[in-house]
Amino acid sequence: MMNDYAAYHCFGFIPKDPTLDFLPARFAESIRKPVMGNKKKVRKSNMAIDFSKFDAAVDTAALQKDVNDAKANEFEDVPDGKYIVSIEKMEIKLTKKGDKLMFAAQFKIKEGGHKNRMIFFNRTISGSTSEKWTDAMAIKSIITWLDKLETEVEPEFINYEDFADCVLDIFQEVQGKIELEVQYKGDAFNPVTINEVFDL
Repeated sequence: MMNDYAAYHCFGFIPKDPTLDFLPARFAESIRKPVMGNKKKVRKSNMAIDFSKFDAAVDTAALQKDVNDAKANEFEDVPDGKYIVSIEKMEIKLTKKGDKLMFAAQFKIKEGGHKNRMIFFNRTISGSTSEKWTDAMAIKSIITWLDKLETEVEPEFINYEDFADCVLDIFQEVQGKIELEVQYKGDAFNPVTINEVFDL
């Protein structure tokens, strides 16, 4: 059977012990402090957001199950490598800030362990202030890339509006009609290099 001191200790705190009176106050107090154990952290909600309306709009139990069942590798970056892809989108559009133009292309992987995953090639073609990489160089690099698609529409730049139409015409010519073997390197300046073009 436990004595009082042992019982108090078992339940997480230590009562005043006269045998500690010989110690300096700060040491005795530190020994008498409650044993907190693994205290559960309390989450503080951001009161500026009314989360209840979002929770009410869904079956949260089902959503939690879907989150737990989702495969983590579906959201990891596509590893560098060689892939067979189709061109899903290709256009000239505004950057996120809306102050520059960019070439943007999306590709879908057609086979292998990463089938149906998407890879991307984006390049800004206006607003450059660098003498080492001008807008003209950026546009020329896109024209060189488009040339490898071997389309009847010839990629060329007259002005930005005409170039946007040219890119759209090339996309419409190849959409659903070709697949590419590409070398993908996500962090490279040229993330998608065309190795070969296959007619479907």
